[in-house]
Amino acid sequence: MAAAAPKHVAQLDPGCETNGLSYDAQTATLFAATGDGICHGYDASSGKETAACSGHTNYLHTVVVLPKSRQLATGSEDGTVRLWDLRSGARASCTCTLEPFSGTDGEPTERRNATARSVSTSW
Repeated sequence: MAAAAPKHVAQLDPGCETNGLSYDAQTATLFAATGDGICHGYDASSGKETAACSGHTNYLHTVVVLPKSRQLATGSEDGTVRLWDLRSGARASCTCTLEPFSGTDGEPTERRNATARSVSTSW
């Protein structure tokens, strides 16, 4: 006996490419890291957008749900990683911005020392 075909529930369309997905089992939310620099959250049963984490200045490469701390982490082409507090639901707020290669004065290392790393992107 053949298995039944899966039922199509919804089609998610953030209006741009999706570069990463992460699922929050506690709230049944699927988060999408997208090319518009926003992490969109969708209700898994209806497909409706329920959250949008914005603040990055370039497209997102990745997203991951951190269930124990109720946080979301996003990584962007702008060279930053942001942590978002999921306890506030649709109004998830950025609680921390990590900037790799940043000095203690907040100035990116490559601006202070061009030999600090060998690549030329924000990362």
